[in-house]
Amino acid sequence: HFKMDFITPYQLGYKSVMVNISDVCASGAEPKYLTISLSLPNSVDENFVKEFYEGAKKASDNVQIVGGDITGSDKIYISVTA
Repeated sequence: HFKMDFITPYQLGYKSVMVNISDVCASGAEPKYLTISLSLPNSVDENFVKEFYEGAKKASDNVQIVGGDITGSDKIYISVTA
């Protein structure tokens, strides 16, 4: 849940990853890997993607991003799996 008026792509990437890592840790497990899938409208440029992944990498520290997908859509959709 986010509005792009109130969050940067970097912050969005960080938050998206941290929420998933937090859920795994709260269950007593240790996260090792992440996949990130983005669905983006044509209005989103490569700078958004670059900044998003910079935030995601910062949040993932000891958790490796191993894959995902980028597709087109009418809105921004984010799916992270830890």
